[in-house]
Amino acid sequence: MTYVVSVGTPPFMLGLELISNLPGTQAVRPPPEPQVASINLSNELGLTYGTNTSLKVMLKYRGRPIRYIKFLTYDRYEGLSWCLSLGNLTVLHVNYNVTRMGEYNYLITIYFKEYNLRVTKEVHVSNESDYTLLEYGGDKVFRLGNLTLLPMPPVMAFGTSPLESTIPVNVLTSVIPIPKAINAHTQLNATVYVDRGLRYVGIDLGNKSLERVLVKSSSYEQLSSILLNFSVIDSCNLVLKVMSSREGGAYSREFVGLMKNLTLKYFLPMCTYGGSIHLSKLVDILTMEVRTRAEYGPVNLSAQGSKYGDAVTAFLIHVRKGMCIHYASALTLMLRFLGVNSSMTVGLYYVGVKEDKAIYGLHAWTEVNPDIPGVIGYINVDPSPSGAVATTIMSGEPPRVRGTFAEGASPSSIIEPFPHVAVRVRGRLLERFPRFEVYDPLSSYLGETFFNNITSITIILAVAVFVLTMSRRFITLIRGLAIYFVVATDRTINYPKLIRKAITALYYFLNVDFREYLTFREAVDVVSSYMSSETLTTLNRLVSVYEGWRYGGRENDSELRYLMRKFVAKVLIAGAFKWSPL
Repeated sequence: MTYVVSVGTPPFMLGLELISNLPGTQAVRPPPEPQVASINLSNELGLTYGTNTSLKVMLKYRGRPIRYIKFLTYDRYEGLSWCLSLGNLTVLHVNYNVTRMGEYNYLITIYFKEYNLRVTKEVHVSNESDYTLLEYGGDKVFRLGNLTLLPMPPVMAFGTSPLESTIPVNVLTSVIPIPKAINAHTQLNATVYVDRGLRYVGIDLGNKSLERVLVKSSSYEQLSSILLNFSVIDSCNLVLKVMSSREGGAYSREFVGLMKNLTLKYFLPMCTYGGSIHLSKLVDILTMEVRTRAEYGPVNLSAQGSKYGDAVTAFLIHVRKGMCIHYASALTLMLRFLGVNSSMTVGLYYVGVKEDKAIYGLHAWTEVNPDIPGVIGYINVDPSPSGAVATTIMSGEPPRVRGTFAEGASPSSIIEPFPHVAVRVRGRLLERFPRFEVYDPLSSYLGETFFNNITSITIILAVAVFVLTMSRRFITLIRGLAIYFVVATDRTINYPKLIRKAITALYYFLNVDFREYLTFREAVDVVSSYMSSETLTTLNRLVSVYEGWRYGGRENDSELRYLMRKFVAKVLIAGAFKWSPL
């Protein structure tokens, strides 16, 4: 039997399902979705391309799901890749003595041989407890070379002391490996490698495999908010530092120019009023800029990256399209330029639950080290558009590869979603590498077929001239239809960018000058006198839902999408020809 692989869109798959229900037809079944067996990282992570291959990491769990699981942090930027710099590694021989006190209730004694120190912890795993139990099973692990990486929480912070054991003991009581089968007293001996910069923790269990891990998961989002708001930056010093900076090192001329423009736009007004800026506000501003400047999607930056010698410049200024590694790289470099200690992290992102297993996707984000005296730790900040990872992983589409899934093929394959990241997948992938889009500024905008057809070019130019000469109402209608189409069809929406387009179209229709510095709520208040009470109620509701999604972290994508469609349809489309009053 041969399975047909769909390279089309979900409507095409729906068509196959309808055809398969007709009498006398044979159902066309997609192959089983591939599942990740192991992920091998290296000392380098390339940025020249990124794909949207559907990769699922299924982990059994008990307790509260951990949204972000950290495995490895890269701290040296090389222009076209991230690398691990030389660090201080502590090697420890650790004995874990685990006693089962009840169902998911353990008494764990950790003995650190080098320090002659015993630490005893009683852990009860539940939705209200401080720990989450992750069950790997088989070979489903992250590796750095021959070293197995332990999963780490997305946020970690503790006080420093002159004792050498401070960092290793705090880390190894937050991440505790335990055996799967536990008798009255079960021991586990391991050699643990703790990076003193908290970039990773590796473990060697000899001839045993890593089966279960207890990961501390208590209130890390609240801890992240506290740490980000505790750090305060002087806005005037920030302005002086940026405006006196020049290109060189990791920063290209165009990148430096971009950062100076952003400084004049956001931080100079703060300095004028003599104010300081919290690190949380700084992160929010730069995250918004990264999200609004780029589109999330697969891309190849090889040509543009080589031209400018900098993948972030190519992504942020020229191509304006990329995957999570490019978003994280851009935010990390922007924060570093402003003097904030930050790095890029690779790990897993929680996207849902299937039966008793948590579904994770391979992901990258920015990691910030707070500048707080007496505190060492890190905070995760994710600049990727909301829902981008979840949409990619949970799309339900089969892997997008050429060819067929032939019966009798190899039971596992190696693919590289990012350079130097080898993912072993259980499945029948015939292609070693997934496909991605190659960036070409002209052909990506109009399509290669138009350049081979003079008639098509003429029609496009004629339509463009016609639209430009049309009335304000017609242009508003065209803009409204375009925005409505994006809201109705796109699975991943860049809401800040799309809302700005909708407000700009509304201001154009009302012939009101639009000021770029206005927030969404302020922009609505300016034109509220033009609106009917019903329309204004809908628009204010949209503002509230958007602010909750953008700043409050609420998962309300469906309501936000519905209100966007309602606003565009009533105001920009129907209102353009007075089918309904504003």
